[in-house]
Amino acid sequence: MDQSNFSTKTIHSFEELINTIHASMKLEEDSISRIHSAYEYAKKKHFGQLRKNGDEFISHVLTVANYIAQLKLDEISVISALLHDTVEKSDASIDEIDKVFGTSVAYIVDGLDDIRRFSRNITGEDSNREEFKKLIFNSTEDVRILIIRMAEKLHNLCTITEKDSDESINAAKRALNIYAPLCEYLNLSSFQRELEDRSFEIVCPKEYQFIKSAVQKYLYDQQSLIDEFKERLLGIFSNYSALKNLTLTSRKKGLYSIFKKIKKKYADKYGGINEESFSKVLDIYAARVLVNTVEECYMVLGLIQSSFEVVQEEFSDYIVDPKDNGYRSIHVIVKFKGFTFEIQIRTYEMHEYNEYGPASHIAYKAGGSTKVLDMTWTKDLVKWQGSEQKEVYKIKAFSNSIFVFTPKGLVVRLEKGSTPIDFAFRIHTEIGKCYKGAKVNGKLVSMSTVLQTGDVVEILTQNKPNLSLDWINIAKMNSTKSKIRRCLGIYK
Repeated sequence: MDQSNFSTKTIHSFEELINTIHASMKLEEDSISRIHSAYEYAKKKHFGQLRKNGDEFISHVLTVANYIAQLKLDEISVISALLHDTVEKSDASIDEIDKVFGTSVAYIVDGLDDIRRFSRNITGEDSNREEFKKLIFNSTEDVRILIIRMAEKLHNLCTITEKDSDESINAAKRALNIYAPLCEYLNLSSFQRELEDRSFEIVCPKEYQFIKSAVQKYLYDQQSLIDEFKERLLGIFSNYSALKNLTLTSRKKGLYSIFKKIKKKYADKYGGINEESFSKVLDIYAARVLVNTVEECYMVLGLIQSSFEVVQEEFSDYIVDPKDNGYRSIHVIVKFKGFTFEIQIRTYEMHEYNEYGPASHIAYKAGGSTKVLDMTWTKDLVKWQGSEQKEVYKIKAFSNSIFVFTPKGLVVRLEKGSTPIDFAFRIHTEIGKCYKGAKVNGKLVSMSTVLQTGDVVEILTQNKPNLSLDWINIAKMNSTKSKIRRCLGIYK
């Protein structure tokens, strides 16, 4: 599937969603019936509700479900997407959803509410973003919760009407700095591109318009040359029967991706974001070659290397050395009639994984016919395993950590089982030394209280140090114990 086939448009009818499901998921009629029941439930709960842009609210949940269907996830994912706002925005309850639609759906909807709750406490400070991403992973045991959250954020961005308002700018910054990188971790390239470019337009409108215009001009000026380049490639490949199932597509580099590349490599040298620094980006257009096997990938690479001058310093083999999120492809930049073009070579299976993430990869392997997909999310987020019948989408990243908030919204990572004294010393040794008490979620608690992810922790202090040897037994983290010993003059 080419990247252009992913649609972000708002849909307004159940029939449009069903068309996507039939095209992507191949579910049986009993599954369709359950999805329709979820739609009717959501329609009733959101009756009379409108979005800020004037759309009926039901169009939002339909569109989020449509994004999920395009990713070829399972029946439970589509139902959960339809119901994702019912608890927050109506009189629906998790218990009711559990009773009507099952525990798996209720768990996902409840998990989405948790992420929203955590998001309300977060600040936009650079130093805090990585910890917040980890908090989300740690507090989400089912990857479908994260995927639906990304779909929700994407549609929210697509329907922003007042792009210069503080609320819109803050939402775009959060999407750009937190949710788009999470998409990268999940290898949801389609979501990532859309989130980045739509956020980029709001956060940096001048740079966005410059790069957008420059890309349009580049593609217009080079269109005949691009067509000639594609014909040249097809001519090379057509001579080999082993490549009879080859498909040649293309991709246009995302606007924010171009912006990042210019800032990182060329802006300082060429005086910022301008025509000269833009001209140094060599992969604005890329031809994509899709084949059946890894062996065919390297056959195509050999043909390209023997037919074009290759820019060796830009060559990357992500099949031999995949990216951390599992991305696999060969990237090679070649010269053609005085211009440079990128060629990406991958199998069809790699392409599904690269564009739509591991969930789509499993659906691809299953032929799109499974009602419930099975995957176990491991520490590096790319090793997938499991049997076909279980409902397992578990994330195990950061499983030994908890993430708590300061009253000002900063995220602090601690070991699981940590207490307020661990939090105090993690903030600053002086705060730990002068510890007097603690409040968790606004209530006074004892020093031995075990903290949980999402807690808001406030440390009460006094003017002078008040350390006790007993604190060592209450602290969970070895770093805390060491700091207490040093403060007491005990070296062990």
